[in-house]
Amino acid sequence: MNALDKVRKTIENNQLLDRGAEVIIGLSGGPDSMCLFDILDCLKNELGITVHPVHVNHGLRGKDADEDQSYVEAFCRERGYDVKIFSYDCKAYADERGITTEEAGRDLRYDSFGLMAEELENPFKTLVAVAHNMDDQAETVLFRILRGTGLDGLKGMDYIREDERGYCVIRPLLDVSREEILEYLRERGIDPRFDKTNDEPDYTRNKLRLELIPELEREYNPKVKEALVRLAKVASQEQDALEKLAEAEYRNLQLKRMEKFI
Repeated sequence: MNALDKVRKTIENNQLLDRGAEVIIGLSGGPDSMCLFDILDCLKNELGITVHPVHVNHGLRGKDADEDQSYVEAFCRERGYDVKIFSYDCKAYADERGITTEEAGRDLRYDSFGLMAEELENPFKTLVAVAHNMDDQAETVLFRILRGTGLDGLKGMDYIREDERGYCVIRPLLDVSREEILEYLRERGIDPRFDKTNDEPDYTRNKLRLELIPELEREYNPKVKEALVRLAKVASQEQDALEKLAEAEYRNLQLKRMEKFI
């Protein structure tokens, strides 16, 4: 099963998209977002959706960031899309709020999606698709284990979640590995942009991906990423079961309390 078929199955199994949905996609120009954009573009008529690409230029990587933007604009133009561009001084934003540029970048991205959602003026049909994949899920679970977490944290990232800005975020690539993404792009003849900072172990997540996970694969389990993803799915199922049991018990207590007054 290739990446497109996996995404189709993920959307169906998790009821991510309804016909008539307006889907905002964060399009950085990197492999993951280009894969997701191409797949949703291929499936849009089948699914009955409209796709709206958004590119956020954080102003952090100078010429490289500008070239990413130009690449995305040209690609979208070839596909017949108007891409919405948001540009920021991410470092100034981070300094002003006393947070890291990584945190600032995330805030600005999701704020941009919110602004785009407001422009569409269709809140009940608007979703934001982000390109987190199976490898990202494994890294998220491992990161949370190292920091200390409970069952809720072991669930990893959800296929769909509500954002505090008022829209829902979906992750159609969550069952697709990074290797499958690159294979899909090769087959489709798409040459994505690559962010050089992703290969620098300056951030904790980069260290996990570049150093710790390869060490675990070499010395302990060559399929550690698959094991972490399975753990996330089991934790999610158990969390859902516990929540249903708690809701049922709460309803029983409410009924018993009401019976006292009958």
